Amino acid sequence: MQDEPQPQAEQPKISVEDMDNALDRLSPEPSTNEQTLTFYDRLREVGLENFQLKLTVPELEQKLKTKDILDGLIEPYAKKAFIFMCMYCGFVGSVLLLDSFKICGFDMDPTVQAYLVGSTAVTVIGLVGMVLTGIFVGARK
Repeated sequence: MQDEPQPQAEQPKISVEDMDNALDRLSPEPSTNEQTLTFYDRLREVGLENFQLKLTVPELEQKLKTKDILDGLIEPYAKKAFIFMCMYCGFVGSVLLLDSFKICGFDMDPTVQAYLVGSTAVTVIGLVGMVLTGIFVGARK
Protein backbone atom coordinates (compact mmCIF):
# COMPACT_ATOMS: atom_id res chain seq x y z
CA MET A 1 0.00 0.00 0.00
CA GLN A 2 1.15 3.37 -0.79
CA ASP A 3 1.01 6.16 1.67
CA GLU A 4 -1.18 8.81 0.31
CA PRO A 5 -0.45 12.33 1.41
CA GLN A 6 -2.92 13.53 3.91
CA PRO A 7 -4.60 16.81 3.04
CA GLN A 8 -3.44 19.49 5.43
CA ALA A 9 -5.99 21.41 7.38
CA GLU A 10 -6.27 24.90 6.09
CA GLN A 11 -5.01 27.64 8.37
CA PRO A 12 -7.39 30.54 8.85
CA LYS A 13 -6.20 33.60 6.98
CA ILE A 14 -5.05 36.59 8.97
CA SER A 15 -6.83 39.81 8.26
CA VAL A 16 -6.03 43.43 9.08
CA GLU A 17 -8.70 43.32 11.73
CA ASP A 18 -6.89 40.46 13.44
CA MET A 19 -3.69 42.47 13.49
CA ASP A 20 -5.44 45.48 15.02
CA ASN A 21 -6.99 43.36 17.78
CA ALA A 22 -3.94 41.19 18.45
CA LEU A 23 -2.83 43.11 21.53
CA ASP A 24 -6.32 42.97 22.99
CA ARG A 25 -6.19 39.20 22.97
CA LEU A 26 -2.79 38.89 24.63
CA SER A 27 -2.77 38.92 28.37
CA PRO A 28 -0.09 41.09 29.95
CA GLU A 29 2.48 39.41 32.15
CA PRO A 30 1.77 40.07 35.78
CA SER A 31 4.33 42.47 37.23
CA THR A 32 6.08 41.65 40.42
CA ASN A 33 6.03 43.90 43.43
CA GLU A 34 9.75 44.61 43.01
CA GLN A 35 9.22 45.95 39.50
CA THR A 36 6.36 48.13 40.69
CA LEU A 37 8.37 49.48 43.63
CA THR A 38 11.35 50.21 41.37
CA PHE A 39 9.05 52.05 38.97
CA TYR A 40 7.54 54.15 41.77
CA ASP A 41 10.98 54.91 43.24
CA ARG A 42 12.22 56.11 39.86
CA LEU A 43 9.04 58.13 39.35
CA ARG A 44 9.55 59.79 42.74
CA GLU A 45 13.19 60.59 41.89
CA VAL A 46 12.18 62.17 38.59
CA GLY A 47 9.48 64.20 40.35
CA LEU A 48 11.98 65.51 42.93
CA GLU A 49 14.48 66.37 40.20
CA ASN A 50 11.75 68.24 38.31
CA PHE A 51 10.84 70.17 41.46
CA GLN A 52 14.47 71.15 42.08
CA LEU A 53 14.92 72.27 38.49
CA LYS A 54 11.79 74.43 38.72
CA LEU A 55 13.25 76.07 41.84
CA THR A 56 16.52 76.90 40.06
CA VAL A 57 14.85 78.62 37.08
CA PRO A 58 14.06 81.92 38.91
CA GLU A 59 17.56 81.98 40.39
CA LEU A 60 19.14 81.59 36.95
CA GLU A 61 16.85 84.27 35.51
CA GLN A 62 17.96 86.66 38.28
CA LYS A 63 21.62 85.94 37.55
CA LEU A 64 21.04 86.64 33.87
CA LYS A 65 19.35 89.97 34.68
CA THR A 66 22.27 90.89 36.96
CA LYS A 67 24.77 90.04 34.22
CA ASP A 68 22.88 92.18 31.70
CA ILE A 69 22.78 95.13 34.14
CA LEU A 70 26.52 94.82 34.85
CA ASP A 71 27.28 94.71 31.13
CA GLY A 72 25.24 97.86 30.63
CA LEU A 73 27.08 99.64 33.44
CA ILE A 74 30.56 98.48 32.43
CA GLU A 75 30.40 99.19 28.70
CA PRO A 76 30.73 103.02 28.79
CA TYR A 77 33.65 102.88 31.24
CA ALA A 78 35.46 100.28 29.17
CA LYS A 79 35.11 102.42 26.05
CA LYS A 80 36.34 105.53 27.86
CA ALA A 81 39.34 103.69 29.32
CA PHE A 82 40.24 102.36 25.87
CA ILE A 83 39.94 105.83 24.29
CA PHE A 84 42.13 107.31 27.05
CA MET A 85 44.75 104.63 26.54
CA CYS A 86 44.81 105.19 22.76
CA MET A 87 45.06 108.99 23.16
CA TYR A 88 47.84 108.74 25.74
CA CYS A 89 49.83 106.31 23.60
CA GLY A 90 49.31 108.58 20.58
CA PHE A 91 50.52 111.61 22.55
CA VAL A 92 53.64 109.82 23.75
CA GLY A 93 54.32 108.51 20.24
CA SER A 94 54.01 111.98 18.74
CA VAL A 95 56.32 113.48 21.40
CA LEU A 96 58.91 110.78 20.68
CA LEU A 97 58.64 111.46 16.93
CA LEU A 98 59.07 115.20 17.49
CA ASP A 99 62.16 114.50 19.58
CA SER A 100 63.70 111.94 17.24
CA PHE A 101 63.41 114.17 14.13
CA LYS A 102 64.16 117.38 16.09
CA ILE A 103 61.07 119.08 14.67
CA CYS A 104 60.74 122.74 15.71
CA GLY A 105 63.94 122.45 17.75
CA PHE A 106 62.32 119.88 20.06
CA ASP A 107 65.00 118.18 22.20
CA MET A 108 64.36 115.99 25.20
CA ASP A 109 66.62 114.52 27.80
CA PRO A 110 66.98 110.69 27.43
CA THR A 111 65.79 110.25 31.01
CA VAL A 112 62.50 111.98 30.15
CA GLN A 113 62.14 109.71 27.11
CA ALA A 114 62.62 106.67 29.33
CA TYR A 115 59.92 107.93 31.71
CA LEU A 116 57.51 108.53 28.83
CA VAL A 117 58.03 105.08 27.35
CA GLY A 118 57.83 103.47 30.79
CA SER A 119 54.65 105.35 31.70
CA THR A 120 53.07 104.27 28.42
CA ALA A 121 53.84 100.64 29.18
CA VAL A 122 52.48 101.03 32.71
CA THR A 123 49.32 102.67 31.35
CA VAL A 124 48.69 99.88 28.86
CA ILE A 125 49.48 97.10 31.30
CA GLY A 126 47.62 98.82 34.14
CA LEU A 127 44.45 99.63 32.25
CA VAL A 128 44.18 96.48 30.19
CA GLY A 129 45.76 94.04 32.61
CA MET A 130 44.29 95.18 35.88
CA VAL A 131 41.48 97.71 35.62
CA LEU A 132 39.48 96.32 32.70
CA THR A 133 39.92 92.68 33.69
CA GLY A 134 39.04 93.68 37.26
CA ILE A 135 35.86 95.29 36.01
CA PHE A 136 34.84 92.44 33.73
CA VAL A 137 36.09 89.43 35.68
CA GLY A 138 35.88 90.84 39.20
CA ALA A 139 32.20 91.61 38.81
CA ARG A 140 31.47 87.98 38.06
CA LYS A 141 32.69 84.65 39.32
